[in-house]
Amino acid sequence: MADIRSAYYHDPARRPERDALNDLVREVFGLDFGIWNGLGLDFEEYTPFTLFEGERAVANVSASPLHLTLAGQERVGVQIGTVCTRPEARRGGRIRRLMDAAHDHWQPRSDFQYLFANDSVLEFYQQFGYRPVPVYRFSCPVPAHETASRPARRLSLADPGDLAALRRRADERSPVSLHCGLRRQAWLWLFHAAVAWPESLRLVEELDV
Repeated sequence: MADIRSAYYHDPARRPERDALNDLVREVFGLDFGIWNGLGLDFEEYTPFTLFEGERAVANVSASPLHLTLAGQERVGVQIGTVCTRPEARRGGRIRRLMDAAHDHWQPRSDFQYLFANDSVLEFYQQFGYRPVPVYRFSCPVPAHETASRPARRLSLADPGDLAALRRRADERSPVSLHCGLRRQAWLWLFHAAVAWPESLRLVEELDV
């Protein structure tokens, strides 16, 4: 019997279910959420909708409410992600069940829902009501600058002091834009720092960045 579970992720008593999701994500994407979980930094707004067959996670759709500043006003946009199914369980309608559950849960609690998709799955997501929109990338010349008197120091997530320094800066960061930018999303910044870019963390102390 397959059942959808969504309230387990932040419950310490249900750690095996969280580990089962991590096993699924590791198999499909090659990502290890255990790195993040091991830091003890819980991301309370991350809500997975996971289809379990017995105690094995076979498919997942996660939803993360993000506080955005759009044209100077704060809006709640729910980002859909971590969409995956074990290879042997695909093409059985499992993702549709999970998408419907995520949409039903967040529809009354958000202004809109969105996701990032590569070209190979654009048609797949349109069957759930999503439509493609243009994505823009802005750039500018790097202005002239003075070399720092001290080199940037590499930060280690294994160092409690460095982790606290990263968390403080994540909590205090300003949105990149008041036209379209994220607010109050320290957990998302730290998640990417821990899972995607742990080798690329540097601190320029004299600039506090």
